[in-house]
Amino acid sequence: MKQGVLELALAGVCGVAAIIGLATSQTRQPYDLTQIQFCPKSTNGVQSQIKLDKRFCNQPRFVLTEEWRRYGLYGSMIPYKGDAIQWVRDLPTDNPHQLLGGALGVMGLWGIVGCLLVRSQRLKRKDYELGELEKTGGYAIWQQHKHKREVKQHSTQLYTERLKDGLSGLDTEERLALGLTDSENERAKARIQLEDFMKARAVNHSVMDKTIAENLRGLERKQSRNAARLRGRLKERSQTVTIIN
Repeated sequence: MKQGVLELALAGVCGVAAIIGLATSQTRQPYDLTQIQFCPKSTNGVQSQIKLDKRFCNQPRFVLTEEWRRYGLYGSMIPYKGDAIQWVRDLPTDNPHQLLGGALGVMGLWGIVGCLLVRSQRLKRKDYELGELEKTGGYAIWQQHKHKREVKQHSTQLYTERLKDGLSGLDTEERLALGLTDSENERAKARIQLEDFMKARAVNHSVMDKTIAENLRGLERKQSRNAARLRGRLKERSQTVTIIN
């Protein structure tokens, strides 16, 4: 619970930081500008000069301050016109902290994403652990009641066998009383049933012996693999100790 509250609190802090950063990075003028004017000189008198001033000189023009500083140098983006291009004023950006604000906003957004990812992974792991715990608890309960189920099943089977034997005995007595069979025939049938029972019992014992043998062989193979793995680890450790010495 505390870990979940901490994750949500960190996500909230990152969200506030992102909002502050984005708000701080807002600006109407992101770059330093310089206002210039282009005032070409006329050679045709005053009236011509007035027309040129109205057409060119009185029109405000803005360039990057960095480009204005390179005016007249090689690689300048402003075509060189000599004194016809003149500086008017510098217009610095209205938000010198916009890069810092943008970086803070990006870091806040990434912080939110990180907190949510950590929370998602933790909840997935917790859900898996709860599922495994539920499975383990269900299996433990099943194992706990296994003996009771076996006893109940055995009791039901014994009751069924006793009921079957009782009904068979009554049927035999009625058939003897009515003369439908004789004692010799019944003894032969009982002997055949006993032989069938012994054969079925022998088959069951054979299956059980086979299962036990297979389990023992599997256990022996597992023990041999574990022993080989342990010997390999001991050998690696001894070699490591020898190298260190």
